[in-house]
Amino acid sequence: QLVLAGESSQVTNEILDLFVKLGLPVTLEELGIRNITEEQLKLTAGIAASDPCIHNLPLRADEEAIAGAVLLADELGRQYKTAAGSRFK
Repeated sequence: QLVLAGESSQVTNEILDLFVKLGLPVTLEELGIRNITEEQLKLTAGIAASDPCIHNLPLRADEEAIAGAVLLADELGRQYKTAAGSRFK
């Protein structure tokens, strides 16, 4: 949701810090999702976009936006973990 809303990198990094400290996943791989296909991503984004609650968000939340946000959030999580180095291994 932070990525979809276009939150600043400072806020995103603060949340990533918290998630890592709590042992929560910050990448798709950490969720057990490796090599997600475009079809799987579209299916997942479509399901999320069809949830009636998503339209309560004050932002664009269609299938395309959600799919892009998922991929970007994964990339940000991987970059964060790489930058943090062995601190979290």
